[in-house]
Amino acid sequence: EKGLYVEFEKKQSAIQEGQFVAWYQDEELIGSGVIS
Repeated sequence: EKGLYVEFEKKQSAIQEGQFVAWYQDEELIGSGVIS
């Protein structure tokens, strides 16, 4: 299955399916996706 997996270095709290994740380089948005 195609996709991208995100792993955090530190444990995150309150992340829910359906929320968005975004990637920035400096101040430019370079990607985003829905958490599932």
